[in-house]
Amino acid sequence: MGDYLGYERAFKRAGLPFSFEPAWNQRGHGDISAEKIKFIVVHHTAGGSDAGDLRSVRDGTNGLAGPLSQILFKRDGSAHVVASGVSWHAFGEINFRGVPAGSGNYYSLGIEGVSRGTYDDWTPQQRANYPKLVAALLVDLGLDDKAWIFHRDYQPRSKVDPVAFNAASFQAEVTRHYNAIKGGTANVPNKTAIELVAEALKLGKPTTDERTCPDGIGKNRVYENHIVYWTPQTPAAAVGGDNLKKYAQLGYEKSVLGYPITNEVKIRDNGTYQRFQKGNMY
Repeated sequence: MGDYLGYERAFKRAGLPFSFEPAWNQRGHGDISAEKIKFIVVHHTAGGSDAGDLRSVRDGTNGLAGPLSQILFKRDGSAHVVASGVSWHAFGEINFRGVPAGSGNYYSLGIEGVSRGTYDDWTPQQRANYPKLVAALLVDLGLDDKAWIFHRDYQPRSKVDPVAFNAASFQAEVTRHYNAIKGGTANVPNKTAIELVAEALKLGKPTTDERTCPDGIGKNRVYENHIVYWTPQTPAAAVGGDNLKKYAQLGYEKSVLGYPITNEVKIRDNGTYQRFQKGNMY
């Protein structure tokens, strides 16, 4: 049947930047057709350099012959297609999507995100585009939006990648992009998660631009009586009113509570309840 070759079509439809390694469509450890592909495995390289990690993914490392994945996800958020054929990226320790443990390389595509594998090493472009990249391929392959897995979940005894991504938040973003791509709105400028929450809660006009929090990871935007927060590990959520006053006294997201993970919910006796990463506020 030959290899799956739909990368350009998939990336153009999603509005993703991309490039191809010379002879990409002649590289692999055997054929992997679109019909055989059951899921996508999400990795990080543990290197951190586009050029150095390309050599490893293309040519192999540590005694393992390349290619080691079909796609290198570069620091600028673009997809670089390295190989079309089977790649040694995920031997698998579990049964997933009907594929027996140990057989994953023959039934999956691998994406290697260029990163040292530390919490703060991902670029903003990578954080924004990684789930979009996964969604673009799933749509083109005719798979559902849950046909992907982190490497650490596929090989839980031996792998930790990709560090600094939360599976639930990543899934939410994959699903959002998947629906946009299928609906033909992928190239329409997307509102950020913070903007969507502010719009849903009718918070009015913002008084600041979106800005990076002091930890260099989270984002926030101030509205008249609220601050809306978002991180790659937590959904966008607003803190306002008396909760915001107390949150400020404690030190905002640097406090013992961390970032909010829900909006405020009304409870009995005119009270409210809100969940944060490390505790709740009543």
